[in-house]
Amino acid sequence: MTEKKTKLHFNGLDGLRAIAACAVVFHHIEFFKFRDGIISLFDNSALKFFMYHIGENGVLLFFVLSGFLITYLLLDEKERFNRISLKKFYLRRVSRIWPLYYLVVLTSFFLLPVLTNHIKYFSATPYNYSQVTNLSNYTIKSFILFITFLPNVALLVYEKFIVGCSQVWSVGIEEQFYIFWPLLILIFSKKQIRWIFIFIIMFYCVTHLSLNPYLKLINRIFIFQYMAIGSLGAIAYKYYHLQTMKIIRNRLLVYPILLLLLCSLIFQIADGFFQKLLLAILFLFLILTSISNHLTVLNNKYVVYLGKISYGIYMYHFMVMYLIIPIANKYLVDNLYVYNLVIYFSVFLLTIMISHLSYKYFESYFLRIKEKKFNS
Repeated sequence: MTEKKTKLHFNGLDGLRAIAACAVVFHHIEFFKFRDGIISLFDNSALKFFMYHIGENGVLLFFVLSGFLITYLLLDEKERFNRISLKKFYLRRVSRIWPLYYLVVLTSFFLLPVLTNHIKYFSATPYNYSQVTNLSNYTIKSFILFITFLPNVALLVYEKFIVGCSQVWSVGIEEQFYIFWPLLILIFSKKQIRWIFIFIIMFYCVTHLSLNPYLKLINRIFIFQYMAIGSLGAIAYKYYHLQTMKIIRNRLLVYPILLLLLCSLIFQIADGFFQKLLLAILFLFLILTSISNHLTVLNNKYVVYLGKISYGIYMYHFMVMYLIIPIANKYLVDNLYVYNLVIYFSVFLLTIMISHLSYKYFESYFLRIKEKKFNS
């Protein structure tokens, strides 16, 4: 008798992806303006901490989500079949990540520089224009680092800022995480694996406090501690489900924790590294709360669809900004109200439209292959 295949789905996670992606777009729009000397929310002292970190915190939420979901799926596969098909796991990741990743990277390396050199209106955004016309960014080394999924090394070590695709540093980290995570879950028992994830988190705490420059570099570039926090949440949800749900459904606990999450997003309450660890734990609590259907707004069909195409939103938005903001800088900057209205409306609308079309006509082709051939 064969076991019927069912697709595991957690309510609320698509909604959280939508929020994370929109937070990154919001951050980059304001940072784009700030770098060009146009009044932005970065100039507001009361919002300074929130604005400088909201995009990074959106990525952090993506990391915790990835750690939770991937770990849960791997634990479930190992429990049901007493094995993990590494081949299928890696091919599923390749099918989902690589096509859009390479499309954006190759467009940013080859098409955007050509357009920039032939269409002079791009100079209306001085900072990004200077980066695209800076040939030292477009070296063989930087190209190899990007196409081998080491954009975090290119950006943070060699300071190679490639307009249109520098946001893929986080995708690179996730791909690096995917290389060894299933091996850990395959090798270690369910009792051992939680201690492995705790060790990973403690290792990053030590590297943060260490004076050794190489450990500092590891801490800065390969930030796997947030996936480990998500993974611990997956272990708790799978193997200690009743106890976990009892905590999550305690309203006296839920609202203070959500309030602490909000405060941690707006105010600096600890050293940067440890505040991010705290945020990752709070994001994990948010994930578990959304799964338990406490946050029904995350299940709105429009929010869910934005989460479904969030990979495209994350990948395309910077190119959209690079195409749109020069026009606004040239013709609308004298009226900041109209300027901001046009930028936000056009950037979000065009990014969502492109992401929708990409998902429907490009990504879905590879997703169908993934579902048909590489399901565990």
